[in-house]
Amino acid sequence: MKSFAKWTGIVVLFLISVGMLTLPLCDLWFAKSRDFEYRTYVLCSGFVLLLFAMIQTKINRTWGKWTLAACSTAFLTIGVFLYNNLLHYLFLKPIFFGTDYSYLAELKHDINYTEGLGVFRYVLYAAAIMVICSIILIVHKLIITGKISKCIWRMRMRVLLHRVKREGKVPASYVVLDAPSGYGKTFYVKRICELIPTNEVKAMSSEEFMDSFHSFIRQGNYYSGDYPMEEVFKDIKVIVIEDIDIFLAGRVATQEEVAHILLGAIENGVSVVVTVQQRHRISSGKWTA
Repeated sequence: MKSFAKWTGIVVLFLISVGMLTLPLCDLWFAKSRDFEYRTYVLCSGFVLLLFAMIQTKINRTWGKWTLAACSTAFLTIGVFLYNNLLHYLFLKPIFFGTDYSYLAELKHDINYTEGLGVFRYVLYAAAIMVICSIILIVHKLIITGKISKCIWRMRMRVLLHRVKREGKVPASYVVLDAPSGYGKTFYVKRICELIPTNEVKAMSSEEFMDSFHSFIRQGNYYSGDYPMEEVFKDIKVIVIEDIDIFLAGRVATQEEVAHILLGAIENGVSVVVTVQQRHRISSGKWTA
């Protein structure tokens, strides 16, 4: 469905671009209008740049991407040069009716144009298109390498740390630090623990938590308190469990029970902070509550 909508949008944009390009052939008013001319350039340039952005994702080689950028820039610059002179020709043709004035003569005149800064107009246009292509390539590379998402995630964590520091507690009863390995989850978990009084926070690895879980079941005191494993949460206000998805992946029944344990702790005033590498691995039942 998304693919259909995408290609429908591209086709519509293409048809609009073609329509605007051909309007001056039907009505000379459009050939005289500078506003129409500039809007046509912007629309058509945007369409070609959109195609460039899509096609470059299919090219693996860096030199191939930059070759495509250079070709796109050349195509647009030549297209603007030809179309600009076509508009001039259509506008001036009635005035020079009966003379040897031709489209080729208009092209030669434009090539030999040397007045003011206008001589650089095509060079400046080509430079602008190349800069935009470069930005597209750089942003795409940052996205596929995860640098942008990592930067955004770390900004969110700084906001969270600021709130913890200001309020002296975790600002929500249930916080999930969801990010791949290498994003800095352990660092931010330590910072959260440092900002909360030591006697109010407990940090556990997923292995330690699951060992306690199995131990309580084996000893028969799983339900010894008001809620499961109450002893683990006794006298604390925050519990931090790192990489909990490692031991819960693919274990639906265990996920349900751990969710029940954590909900019991939350209902009794304990804030729960967990880190996960792949959140979709623990998406069953009560866990999503």
